[in-house]
Amino acid sequence: MGAVLLSPLSFSFVPAMLLIWYLIEWRWHYSAFTAILTQLFTFFAIGVLYSSVVGTWAGLAVSLPVLPILDKELQNNSKIVTFKESKQGRGFTHISLAILTLVLSIFAVAAFAGSTVLIASNTAVTLYLTFIIVYSWRHFPAVPVKYKQTFLRSVAGKSERLQICFESASSSGGSLRLRSPFEWVRLSPLPMFFRDHKWIINISLTSQLSGPALLPFEGSAVDRWGMIKCRFTIQPLSLLVIPRARYADWLARQYLAGTGTGTISAISNLRGVKSLFGMRSGVEYYGSQTYQAGDSLKNIDWKHSVKFNELISKEFVEPHGRPAILLANVVARDANEADKLASDFMIAAISLAHEGIPTSLAAYDEKNVLLTTRPLKDTQLVVQVMQLIRLIRITGNPQRYLNPPDMRRLRSNLTRLRKISKGPSAVLAEILGIEYDGLCNNAKFHVCSLALAETKSKTNERCTVVSISGRNHDAEALEFNSYILEKSGEPIVEINRTS
Repeated sequence: MGAVLLSPLSFSFVPAMLLIWYLIEWRWHYSAFTAILTQLFTFFAIGVLYSSVVGTWAGLAVSLPVLPILDKELQNNSKIVTFKESKQGRGFTHISLAILTLVLSIFAVAAFAGSTVLIASNTAVTLYLTFIIVYSWRHFPAVPVKYKQTFLRSVAGKSERLQICFESASSSGGSLRLRSPFEWVRLSPLPMFFRDHKWIINISLTSQLSGPALLPFEGSAVDRWGMIKCRFTIQPLSLLVIPRARYADWLARQYLAGTGTGTISAISNLRGVKSLFGMRSGVEYYGSQTYQAGDSLKNIDWKHSVKFNELISKEFVEPHGRPAILLANVVARDANEADKLASDFMIAAISLAHEGIPTSLAAYDEKNVLLTTRPLKDTQLVVQVMQLIRLIRITGNPQRYLNPPDMRRLRSNLTRLRKISKGPSAVLAEILGIEYDGLCNNAKFHVCSLALAETKSKTNERCTVVSISGRNHDAEALEFNSYILEKSGEPIVEINRTS
């Protein structure tokens, strides 16, 4: 209001417009950069408007209190600045370059207009910006964080959570973002402000066999005022990934040696995996376990489920124990899948052997039946699976396979549609019939079905089929066999099914 009254009549609208803009900016707050420009304009406008009344230097003195407000806006901007890809090392941010360009332009305008107060005000702003830039450049290093490297030992495929402590290497403060170039690593919180001397980063990851030994983090940081930026790479985490196949082999040797416990939390006790694969079925009550996907809803123990606040299912066994067939597809797409298959083969074999379930083996690749056996027990089964793991082959084929149609749903739809002899339903029934016949013909002559049939011919009893596969070339055959076996009362259990 004072600027409106004291400024010349031709410029009295400027303070009024500035007040209106202040109210709009306070209400909607378009961006931090807009707020910075507003404060710069206010600083210059106050000096120019008051100088005609109180003189050049007094007008400059009146405008100086705006500088602390400008400083605060710069600090607010540094907290929300968007980090963009840039070269490694330090440099000027986009906003600092924009402000410096603006200041130089104002010098040219002031010289052209012959405005002493504008030159004086712009000089004050230039000195202020020069000070904070020099201060930040000296106290904001290229790598503004310090840390002690952390070592993590993990089994491939296992999810891990850990924390790493970082210390600030900058005395000026600022904001920091860390990110991992790998999708299987997550960091939080983001962004981080390191005015505090120390802070904690939470890391969650799933160990990958193909991952690096030293896990890199890409960092981007800006100083306290958002004028200086830096991009850097740090390696605070050393990762030792144990292949699942190696651990499974060690576990098998411990089992054959007569011990049943491990030291890694992946499987710390074989007694804990006795019902892992849903092998229990029959009429005699065996025990209870936590409900797992695929368990029958008829077997849920509602009384204990309410008591423990989680679904508990009952287990039943045949009076004489039902034998099993371990159906193994040894074709893997890559090293990670091969490692997982080897681990699944061994863990399934140890679990079946630990339970004393007679188990036949049926192994195949995309062309041939590689192995079929009669029912094996205990150590015989584990030894045979140790040899089977050597047959796993990596194709390196990038081809992807679609999920096969649900045979139960397809058959159900076909049965309903065939009851209608005319119209579009009859045409659809004919199309579905062609699809069903094609799936049946392909599955019957698939190497998976041949391996299963050959193994069943060596077993005179009804069996539970335990299937371990990457679901690649045999996806349709497994879906068809699952449908046929369940109809005949011989369920098929798929372990760690992958698509």
